[in-house]
Amino acid sequence: MRIKRVLASLVAAAALSLMPPAAGAATIVYKVSALFEGLIGTTYFVKNGTLTGIGDTGALSAGTGFSRVGLTSLQAVLGDRIYDLQGSFFAEAFPTANVFVLGNLAVTGSGLSGYDAVAPLAPTSISAISRPTYSTSAGTLSLAGYSGTFEANVDGAVPEPATWAMMLTGFAAVGLGLRAPGKRRLRVRIAHGPAKRSAIGMQANRTASRGA
Repeated sequence: MRIKRVLASLVAAAALSLMPPAAGAATIVYKVSALFEGLIGTTYFVKNGTLTGIGDTGALSAGTGFSRVGLTSLQAVLGDRIYDLQGSFFAEAFPTANVFVLGNLAVTGSGLSGYDAVAPLAPTSISAISRPTYSTSAGTLSLAGYSGTFEANVDGAVPEPATWAMMLTGFAAVGLGLRAPGKRRLRVRIAHGPAKRSAIGMQANRTASRGA
């Protein structure tokens, strides 16, 4: 009976796993790598660096000729300095114009043709066409990019709440099947030592002699 309960639980979990998965969003990381010129406060610099934005593909919105993804964070790494950029930012693709805007920094390149803002994109050559400014804890950061590359990497899909619920239900079914009490038989076996077995044998021999 215990085996049947376990098998039933496993069948239930397997059935849940075969159900169509709920649509999930994925984290997307946009990165512009370039030689940046600009100011931080009043300090001028020319440094190799990256501008990295993180978004959620489930937040995609589209208009006429563009698609937009809200960013959860935007960060500039310039040499050995890291700046968290303050404000609300978007990543926007203009596929027919070969333009992509990452946190107000607009870049252009033939490799951006047809890009939809949510698909992975291998590093492609770009050049900057804007000079944005950002607020940071270290002061105002002004950026201008020379020739560089733009890329987008998509992480694995994040399950929706409904998917988590199905997975947990399946695990619970297996757990209950394993923990369900069943009938158990108690078997008692008395083991006799050599001395006890010898005494029993002598008693048997006496009984046999008397009977003879």
